[in-house]
Amino acid sequence: MITTSNPSNEEEDLPEETPEALRGIAERLQNAIQELFAARAEADEFSKSANLSDEDERVLSEAAQPDINPQPTTDSARANLDRRLYLPAADGWQVRVKSGPREYCYYQSPGEDWFHTLVEGELYLQNGEEKICLNCAHRRGVLTDNRLFWQSGRRPTRLPGNTSSQFWNSPDRKADMTHPLESLIRDQYRADDVHAITRHLIEHGTFEFPTLKSGLFSAALAQSHDLQYTGYQNVWVRDNIHIAHHFHVLGEHDRAVRAVASITQFEHTQKGKLRDIIVGKADPQNVMLRPHIRFDGDHLAEVSEQWAHAQNDALGNWIWLASKLALAGHWQPTGEDIKLLSNFVQYFEAIQFWQDEDSGHWEEARKVEASSIGAVVGGLTALRDYFVTMASAQMPQGATKSFIDQTCRRAEGLIEQGQAALKAILPSECIQDDPAKQRRYDSALLFLIYPLQVVDGEMAETIVANVVTHLLGPHGVRRYLGDSYWCADYKKLLDPASRTVDVSEDMSARDSLLQPGGEAQWCLFDPIISVIHGRRYQQTGDAGQLELQTQHLNRSLRQLTGEGGSFPPLRCPESNYRENGVWGPNDITPLLWTQANLRLALHFMEQSLLGSGKTVGN
Repeated sequence: MITTSNPSNEEEDLPEETPEALRGIAERLQNAIQELFAARAEADEFSKSANLSDEDERVLSEAAQPDINPQPTTDSARANLDRRLYLPAADGWQVRVKSGPREYCYYQSPGEDWFHTLVEGELYLQNGEEKICLNCAHRRGVLTDNRLFWQSGRRPTRLPGNTSSQFWNSPDRKADMTHPLESLIRDQYRADDVHAITRHLIEHGTFEFPTLKSGLFSAALAQSHDLQYTGYQNVWVRDNIHIAHHFHVLGEHDRAVRAVASITQFEHTQKGKLRDIIVGKADPQNVMLRPHIRFDGDHLAEVSEQWAHAQNDALGNWIWLASKLALAGHWQPTGEDIKLLSNFVQYFEAIQFWQDEDSGHWEEARKVEASSIGAVVGGLTALRDYFVTMASAQMPQGATKSFIDQTCRRAEGLIEQGQAALKAILPSECIQDDPAKQRRYDSALLFLIYPLQVVDGEMAETIVANVVTHLLGPHGVRRYLGDSYWCADYKKLLDPASRTVDVSEDMSARDSLLQPGGEAQWCLFDPIISVIHGRRYQQTGDAGQLELQTQHLNRSLRQLTGEGGSFPPLRCPESNYRENGVWGPNDITPLLWTQANLRLALHFMEQSLLGSGKTVGN
């Protein structure tokens, strides 16, 4: 049995729907709409010809426009994941008519298995192969604040058509999608189409990466002075490495090198912390005594605020890109830089990174995380490869062959330890016995596939499948199930000073705010999934991979901000979250890490099409 809500908010049980039953429902709704509009037209004519008092006018007006379905207080929205078309719902989907200041529900879907989709510009309600066309001669769909409204005009008329699409179908009225990129988005692309989107976004400021005087990048660009509370004007090692890597892929090596060199300069200020932990003088359980991963990017200085600096993934990412750039000849490290990199190998050995509890990508409760272990493995592997090459070439001043060989042997042993840990944990993120630490699905694992390329083959396919199956949403991708950061009504539940503080020691207060299904949906991940499928397509020629690459690129594009919101259009949010039942970007907009990922997704899409000379339908 399927349960849905009727306009009076009373529950009504419907039998499992068949096409005949659906046609009956549609016909009854069509008739009801016609009667409603006829009554309203009659009321309008009567009010013009009769001498009515103000009170009579009010009574007649309210009777003609009953509030038959007030705004629901919960959201169980489902959506076509390939279309930016979302509707608020209580039990199932609803299309709501907006007339003046009021909204009226005039269609409700038969149940949760139904979703809305566009087919060649026509709006359909779909369940498997069964479709009902919802376009209507007297209305057209418009999207406002992620809610679909239908603009009313003349009274509905039944139009001829075949039995599968005659309901409310109109060849001359199409669903009006208001996202500013909609006219450029395609279900199948040519390289020129992707190049045009990239050029359009560059011209509209989507890919602006303002640089600090050090060559580093703040995590986000506050669009107003009252957003400084986020702290995102500071520099995160992890974010900067992803941004720098994207410049490296695009061939802008100088910008990548400048960022890596500045992070390396800051890490030199952390050598005392490294030494104290390596010799056992400092306890790594005190995270402020670990190398800092968040700092003042202008002055390359520590930020005194308490923070979850136990983030092995950030340090692993830095060593990975620094070694790659050095191996490619783009960055020339000094002898002191080489010694610093070797010190970090000793540091990872001292903390036993393969079983070290850290706060990881999301800077939260410490646990043994595959995404952090994999990042260190990626960093150590790149460092070993660079050091091996360096040993057979001219070494920087102060570095000796015995020193290089010793570092390579130590790194090789640590890589083996890390790979063994990954084999035991993956495809999960954490398998510790403590239920509060266990985590089956985490989107951070995607970064082990790309850009780190630590995981491939069947394991990579499993990780992607897990993310798509369990974490994908209509507005983005959840970091993990139960994520309370920017959960529903976050700004109402927490004052600004409490929204972005360190909660790694105790997350219980913030977690208590999470409503079922209320996790934020992040915009970082669809671009990475698109890149992963694109790389597979380029390696195998499998057309299905190009289809998936296109799907996730289009999802990424539709996650950009639209017109008329709190932020300029075509900006990359950190995430979308739900406030008062309406989904929209959180305050960390634009997030430069999201920008970098989207730019890579467009780059790899163009490369796929240039390489194949073909297009494949979505």
